[in-house]
Amino acid sequence: MADPADKIPNLEISEGDDASDRRSYFRVRDEVELEIQASSVEEEDSTSDDVNDLAFSNDSLYHTFLKAVRALDLNDAQIAFDLKKDDAELYRYLQTINRKIELLARLILNAEIPPTQEADLSPGGVGLVSSESFEPGDVVKVRIIFPKSYDVVYAFGHVIYCEDFVDDTGEKKYRVGLQFTKISETNKRIMTRQVFKK
Repeated sequence: MADPADKIPNLEISEGDDASDRRSYFRVRDEVELEIQASSVEEEDSTSDDVNDLAFSNDSLYHTFLKAVRALDLNDAQIAFDLKKDDAELYRYLQTINRKIELLARLILNAEIPPTQEADLSPGGVGLVSSESFEPGDVVKVRIIFPKSYDVVYAFGHVIYCEDFVDDTGEKKYRVGLQFTKISETNKRIMTRQVFKK
């Protein structure tokens, strides 16, 4: 069967593309916690270009925790950068402590953590499986959580295609391809880093 991400535009590298453009064309398949919800042109237009947080109808304590951790990380980014230069060993030790705290919190909040799914990821879009049907051109919002690093990416996207199929359990599902239309530079960097790390 054809790879669903093949239908997302601008994923192939053509000659003459410079390095910055080329980043958005690479894609990988990875396990992520991924949520997609219908949105609107009005919501997309009224949201600032720096999309670092979006409300979802199924937000839980787990998502509140991730938002709080992300806010703390952003506030402490300069301190962490300086510390990494001045005292690399202390920086690594504090990173380990931070990771232990995140793992404990994840254990406590385990019941609220959504299951992972395999998705095709690139800095310019995502291919995923959904239980909900969409129409090409629909505006949606997505939240992608990378379980190993706890990085969270929020973005608006437009549906490029939506194809139904029956999964192994006999349930009707949809292969959906999205092109990001509004994503912050921070989130784009996270996507790029995750793609190249994979």
